[in-house]
Amino acid sequence: MINDRNKTAFRRIALIAFFLLTAAQPARSFETDQYSLPPESLIDVGPEISSWVYQNLKKAVAEAAPGTSEIELTSKLLHRLASCDIGVTVFNSSHVAGHCTSRFLEKTFRKRSTGVRRYVHIPSPSIYRWGTTPGALGWLYQDGFVDSDYFWRSFSGTINVYGNIIGLDKIGHFLKLGRDYYRVYTEALANGKSEQESEQLAIDTIGVWHEQHLYGKLASGIYSNADLSANFAGLMLYKRLFKGATIWNVRYEPLLRMQEDGRWELSAELDGLALLKPFLTPHLNEALNPNWFTGSKIEKLRAEITKRCDAWTSRFPERTADDYEELARTLRTWNGRDYGHQVQPGGAFTMGRLCYHSVTNLP
Repeated sequence: MINDRNKTAFRRIALIAFFLLTAAQPARSFETDQYSLPPESLIDVGPEISSWVYQNLKKAVAEAAPGTSEIELTSKLLHRLASCDIGVTVFNSSHVAGHCTSRFLEKTFRKRSTGVRRYVHIPSPSIYRWGTTPGALGWLYQDGFVDSDYFWRSFSGTINVYGNIIGLDKIGHFLKLGRDYYRVYTEALANGKSEQESEQLAIDTIGVWHEQHLYGKLASGIYSNADLSANFAGLMLYKRLFKGATIWNVRYEPLLRMQEDGRWELSAELDGLALLKPFLTPHLNEALNPNWFTGSKIEKLRAEITKRCDAWTSRFPERTADDYEELARTLRTWNGRDYGHQVQPGGAFTMGRLCYHSVTNLP
């Protein structure tokens, strides 16, 4: 008879084997596409996602035993957010996080008269039309935004958060990888490193390493600056929760304080609908903050993106090439900090560069 420990070990091995199998496929898996504009304006879901995180944070704080550490408390939060009926209750992947966010959105908006597609846009075709499915099983699950299959899709859904158009996977990077950054950051501080050294260690050893390898260039040929900015924004969220932070020249005091009895207390002076607003910015849009594309598909990508130029110039006739280029420059840092951004050799795939004939090259 297989005991519970063996069952758990088997499930872990099976899950690891699955991700290794899908990662080994040549498809550009788990990518989002903000170059393909939604046919109509998406309804802003930022306040509802923020409230969802806030309500689960309150529950995690209420459940925490005296003496619970900062990292243990964040784990409680992430475990709660990852309970979304897919058999994985550990927030062990940014893609699990992205899936759970999509499940929350679909359950929240399915019955509204506007329909779920006013809240989530899945480009069809996307700029990755030559390789959008996640590995060997992806071809089985391509029939739309449906509860039962969305985990297996390529997570190409786009949402509007506080007026910023971003990919669903960025919420996963923000919450999960941001927490991983915070773990490295706090350990480095405890070992005597400075604030900036501790941040940089987290960026280099988790974010940049993953974009060079597991989540990026090695796996898909894409180094995602938007992913890295989401990771760093997540670090700033957790810093705000426990230590306070100055963001965009505004000082935010800590939201969590440990009381004399060893229990955590959440500040009552908090608007749960706006908790995430300072962190979910245009940095997370892969058309405005372009990837570094590598490999043999660069020209196909260029061609796919330029097919969408008419849609952009029609939707935003007031914008100029210089507007896009200046925004791209601005998004290279987050709150004045380098988060690991890299410009594609030869020039980033900005809308200004690809859709206008006269544009100053990015340095």
